[in-house]
Amino acid sequence: MLPFDPFYLLGRLMVVWGVMMPVMAFPMMNGYQPSLGVLGSMNQMHLYLEVVDLRFDAIVSMGLALLWGGLSIVALTPQR
Repeated sequence: MLPFDPFYLLGRLMVVWGVMMPVMAFPMMNGYQPSLGVLGSMNQMHLYLEVVDLRFDAIVSMGLALLWGGLSIVALTPQR
């Protein structure tokens, strides 16, 4: 017997992934060419640091991926 309910944790994980998947794959329009998600929505904007040129779509995508991973870990943590 497991000390936690695996189906409860799976349900929590499915809720997190059900919210984050459409956010990451939301179809955007880039001129006349449709692009997939945040990865293609802001590809013309750049952030110039001293030696690094970062695109805003990469920054937003990294932030959403970190949020997705963090929420997944929290969802899989057994609650008391």
